[in-house]
Amino acid sequence: MRRLLLALVPLLLFTLPAAAREYRVPILVDTEDDVLELYYAGDISEEERDLLLRLLEDPLDINEAGREALYDLPDLTYDLVDAILAARKEKRFARVASLKSVPGITPAIFRQLEPFVKHVPARKAPKPGAGKDVKASFSLTAADGITQGDTDLPELALRGRAQGFGGFKAGFALSLQNGVGPVTWKDAFAGDPAADIWKVKFPTGQLQCDEGAGPYNCRRGESRNAVLEDDPLDRYLRTDGEHYRMPWPKIYVAAARDRWKVLAGSYMIGFGQRLVLDNTGQDKPHGFVPDNTLYSDEEGVRLTPRFMGVAGSYDIGLGGSMSLEVTPFFSWWKYDAYQIYLNHEDDLTGERESYVVVSRVKGTPYYRKHYFVTLPEAYDELLGGGNVAFRWGSRSHVGLTGYGAAVGFHLGDSDTTFTPSSRFPGNRTSFGAFGADVAVEIGADATIYAELAATDRLSGEALAAVLRGVWDRKPLEIDLSARYLGDGFDNPHARGISMSDQWMGSTDRGEIGVRLDLSWKVAKWMRLRVGEDVWRATRWADGDSETDAVVHQWRNDTFFRVDGYPFDWWTMGAFFLLRDNDLEGAGWTWTDRDGDLKGVDYAFNGMKYQAGAQTSFIPLKWLRLDLYYKISFYHAAKLSMEETLQKGHYGTFKIRAKPLSWLVLTGRAKYYKGELETEEEGAAGGEEYAEGYLQVEFIPLKGLAFGGRGAMRHYFHENADGVVPGEEWFWRASVEYSF
Repeated sequence: MRRLLLALVPLLLFTLPAAAREYRVPILVDTEDDVLELYYAGDISEEERDLLLRLLEDPLDINEAGREALYDLPDLTYDLVDAILAARKEKRFARVASLKSVPGITPAIFRQLEPFVKHVPARKAPKPGAGKDVKASFSLTAADGITQGDTDLPELALRGRAQGFGGFKAGFALSLQNGVGPVTWKDAFAGDPAADIWKVKFPTGQLQCDEGAGPYNCRRGESRNAVLEDDPLDRYLRTDGEHYRMPWPKIYVAAARDRWKVLAGSYMIGFGQRLVLDNTGQDKPHGFVPDNTLYSDEEGVRLTPRFMGVAGSYDIGLGGSMSLEVTPFFSWWKYDAYQIYLNHEDDLTGERESYVVVSRVKGTPYYRKHYFVTLPEAYDELLGGGNVAFRWGSRSHVGLTGYGAAVGFHLGDSDTTFTPSSRFPGNRTSFGAFGADVAVEIGADATIYAELAATDRLSGEALAAVLRGVWDRKPLEIDLSARYLGDGFDNPHARGISMSDQWMGSTDRGEIGVRLDLSWKVAKWMRLRVGEDVWRATRWADGDSETDAVVHQWRNDTFFRVDGYPFDWWTMGAFFLLRDNDLEGAGWTWTDRDGDLKGVDYAFNGMKYQAGAQTSFIPLKWLRLDLYYKISFYHAAKLSMEETLQKGHYGTFKIRAKPLSWLVLTGRAKYYKGELETEEEGAAGGEEYAEGYLQVEFIPLKGLAFGGRGAMRHYFHENADGVVPGEEWFWRASVEYSF
């Protein structure tokens, strides 16, 4: 408990009632690749990644975007947002660069904002039949990773967006991806024959051999075919192997007028403090936005499906600054599911088992296993709900939100359930949530937010609440919040305030915590950020089932960041993070309350320290250099309970040059050393590699761009199987046209 009190000291020192949205690092990005690199490095969350990708694809109109939307932009405090609103009220911005004239918008801040905003000229009535207000963009991307024995095909993505005709918008995104084909449930106890499984080396998935004669055996050290395992598999998912497939595409059409807007197709939606419903990634969402977001990683392209259906809103003016807005919404979509998020539940015992996915090895009567695959169209979700919000003043409102949903599985197994690591409830297929949120403006500098929510189970453990205060007055901006999420608050569409908080891969349901974010502009050229989060987390005793005993433990995150802008051409920053996963324990391990080591997962325990530094130079108008380095230390107790100090390194150097108006060159070098050693015998430690890429963008005509990228990754030592991976190669090509 002494450690818990010490952790609370920084919080007690800052008892002021909050700040700009706190990204953990400066958001110095130009492309989607830059955003993804921040995500892969662990510097931004998945929600922040998707939000920034969406803003890159569809930047905010600096003359029309609302206060809360502008607040989501990097390095903008509420004070700066209000300065932007005041400036454009006096006179519309003539161009994006006009933001530089707003007091407080330094060149360094503008550098972070610029990729996410746009200038749209004031709308003029189009000439009859001319259609000159139409704008559109289309892009085609192909990407692939090349390794020894790789059989995957290049993955493709096509995306488009258009607007015009007096307020209409439309967009789509579709992809071709590698994956397994449709799966079918086989159960030997139900009369289906059992499958014999090929031996496969884990985790590489490489087929292994036994000694001996015969067409399916081989000599020691060889690796071509596998041998028959002794025991057949009684229950499994069978697929016809790897496929080149098209997931359900995203497509939408939207229209808006002064008081109403409607959308049909793919969309994201959220309200209040995100306890009832949100998948937008915004800090304080209200309403719905179109969704055609996709992203490409090293080996291909990905779609992240949200909702598909119809949403609309109507603003009933009540006179003065008061209004009543009504927003109904509906969604139905078939979703793919990662293999680990679904399992089979035995009718008699209630025990759950993970799904094994197998396919026939061509030319043989046997099967092979597939690991960590995505099951296509594994389930669907039917969802409907609505929001009613009464607004007054510039920042005050009261809102009511609710939804109901039902899921259906498509694996052919009548006993499919979601696992605890899934965001969905594992004990029912119909669920819902409802709640009320309020925002009250306290003078010009402060706003109080609150939300109370409950799930359909209507019990004390199914409640959640957030109380939040935001106060901004130069030079301080402060955000202080308290939260409660009951152990039974299993709302899959909630995204309440919390730090990254997971156990055994399962998003925690059950938190009591207090969080502070403080931003202090120490000088014109320096800003200090402080974050403190202390909370009681919930985990299950063995990590396997929601029905197991619940264990609560106090945890802590402390974050410091300083940014300096000594010159217009030079920015720099540094940060420090301390995370303690068990304030009541010894600091190095999760408390083993039952003494049997069950649930002690060394990959997530221990006290972790992380420090990093970043700097950016613009020596010439057409040239920018970025350097970033991060080092992590933490004590980890392996399953043997042997304490070790482990460290990891992550560093990048990036250069971006536009020497000619039609040519952009980008290069990056990266070094990565993983933090965790493995438990496998003969393992040489965590992953370690160096990577580099060169990207060229060619713009022969206005609105037309061609891009190409080649990358190579070199591994420094052998993996857990005693194999040196050697080199991997990646490439990407794209073309984009806009008018």
